[in-house]
Amino acid sequence: MKNKINLLIISMLILYSNVLYCNSINQKIADYNFKMFFSCGSENFESIPASSSIFEANTWTNNNITWTASDSRTDQTINNRAIVVRNGNLSSSLINGGIKSLTVTTQLKFTGTPGTLILEINNVQVGTIPFNSNSITTTIENIDIAGDFVLKIVNPNTGQRIAIDDLSWTCYSTLGVNEVNNMNSQLLIYPNLIKNGEYL
Repeated sequence: MKNKINLLIISMLILYSNVLYCNSINQKIADYNFKMFFSCGSENFESIPASSSIFEANTWTNNNITWTASDSRTDQTINNRAIVVRNGNLSSSLINGGIKSLTVTTQLKFTGTPGTLILEINNVQVGTIPFNSNSITTTIENIDIAGDFVLKIVNPNTGQRIAIDDLSWTCYSTLGVNEVNNMNSQLLIYPNLIKNGEYL
């Protein structure tokens, strides 16, 4: 009888440990899904250098990311302050966490014609961003680049002065079906200690 009670206690402890492990897996998946579908990085351009109508290289740091805008000016707005790039680009320092999607607001300033900016991740083009005289918010989906990356928005339109504002992105990780399956495979259920109504 004593052995049966001990085995019952052991069975309950093993079951409890398995429940705790399942909960830890679910938490990892939940954290991953949160980063996948909600913004995990942003730049609102409120920290750009003092307002100036001179086109020059501008550098600033916000949220531990250093941004550089070549051939740019800092005196224009879309939603509050914005950086205006003419014959240059906006680029970040190294960002971690990967990138799944990117959202940005653009607007053509002064005179010019509608066109597109180029979005590059790690010097590879992954999409284009339209602009015209109105404020446009664009989201580029399915970028799906894991690990550290450098973000760059290039203005290939000679002489066009494009304001950029409210930049944000969602994270991306290789944690997916394969890794979740791998975590699940680590979940070992202890062999059933009961057979035909008897403790083994």
